[in-house]
Amino acid sequence: MLVMLKTNRDELNREAARIIASAVRRDPSLTLGLATGSTTIGVYAELARMHREEDLDFSKVVTFNLDEYVGLPADHPQSFRFFMQQNLFRHINVNPANIHIPDGTCRGNYDEYCASYENSIRQAGGIDLQILGIGRPSTPSRCHFYRERRGRRRTCAERLLPAHPRTNRGIHAKPSLVMSGDA
Repeated sequence: MLVMLKTNRDELNREAARIIASAVRRDPSLTLGLATGSTTIGVYAELARMHREEDLDFSKVVTFNLDEYVGLPADHPQSFRFFMQQNLFRHINVNPANIHIPDGTCRGNYDEYCASYENSIRQAGGIDLQILGIGRPSTPSRCHFYRERRGRRRTCAERLLPAHPRTNRGIHAKPSLVMSGDA
């Protein structure tokens, strides 16, 4: 594991984006695991800048997000899909067919749905680079990455987690669960 210490969040965002950009340039069809939350916003803004100003090409990149709120449609302002669209996807040239985010509106057998989602990850060759935001609302956030060797089998069972209270401010019908794969 590589640990980097930076003096401020802007430096951290630039360095995290640089690591991701280097991986994309080395392997244009990289499978990228993405996360949501305040930790990632600056990183995504820097990736968008690199796409716009440095021609960083995401056209062959495949993305898989970690989770989604159960019960929220993709166009809901509090859904993770909406977050990703606003903060990254609309600013880069990723192929919409290569974007994978769990469907928060799926009904019925969550185990079956999540097994299918995990199978999609396996069919894509696994996650090459995973971005994770870690931290709690009361503590400084940190960005965490890990690389997974292609072909390594991962078992990722569906989990239902309590929804993050900070994220749900202002929602009339607040989701109480998050559907998430095992990172």
